[in-house]
Amino acid sequence: MISAIVRDALIERLVSERGPGYRKTRFRERAGSSIDTSMEGHAPGEAPVFIKSAPVTSLDRFLAEARGLELLAQCEAIRVPELVFVEVCADAAVLLLEFVELHPVGRHETRMGEALAELHGIQVPHFGLDHDNYIGATPQRNICRDALQCKQWWHFFCDLRLQCQLELAQDKGMTPLTIEKLRQIIQSVPGKLAHHQPPASLLHGDLWSGNLAVDCTGKPTLFDPAVYFGDAETDIAMSKMFGALGRRVYQVYDALTEKSEGYELRQRLYDLYHWLNHFNLFGGRYLGRAEVAINELVHELE
Repeated sequence: MISAIVRDALIERLVSERGPGYRKTRFRERAGSSIDTSMEGHAPGEAPVFIKSAPVTSLDRFLAEARGLELLAQCEAIRVPELVFVEVCADAAVLLLEFVELHPVGRHETRMGEALAELHGIQVPHFGLDHDNYIGATPQRNICRDALQCKQWWHFFCDLRLQCQLELAQDKGMTPLTIEKLRQIIQSVPGKLAHHQPPASLLHGDLWSGNLAVDCTGKPTLFDPAVYFGDAETDIAMSKMFGALGRRVYQVYDALTEKSEGYELRQRLYDLYHWLNHFNLFGGRYLGRAEVAINELVHELE
């Protein structure tokens, strides 16, 4: 739970932003986040709010999350929580959003499939983004250094996704042999898979089942983004890593989008980014899974 100093500063900020009714706000901590403190704020007769708090050093991450939500809001088929404010309150960084009552996708699988297809239909000429952000608490580079990264998908993915995770994994103590195998993958993929050149689609970026739901009207709702423009397949692959969505979601999505050959191999490459990130965030319990993914890909790419 937040400290009394942060609580009082947060209430004062809410009162200045939303009115005196928020003077009686009561906070209730929510379980689930392994990175931040998450809470609901309820005041009698007022709209509830959702709060994330973390040390002040997380302000940049919260600012990036707010920008990501703004980008996702371009998709009319998707609801994202509305930003109230993001700033430092006392000695904590705070991201404050409207509270959305969330429900499992359930019978709204068709709407979710349609919404994801519409999201990925928002496209731009170049991969990446005009600012860097975060995947969980890990910095995620989006700004290309040269035209090759901006225009050639596999150069972008290997240079700004896998290579960055490799450098972190090396610092975290991944074995030299595994690091060398990962380097082999990064070096070989741009040439071997050059035929796959997808459009640069707007991505959620961290699209697992814990970051999506529907609201009380059944409208697909996304949150906790790691937004950038890239291959839409990366979102779909991520959605299957920790408990896939209902089959109807993918049936509807596939009917509305094009799918090229070789998806299974690409899915394992996209999963590798997240296995590495989980190792870098949470340590050795994900090491074995990352090593399995690396060994399989080295064999398949030979």
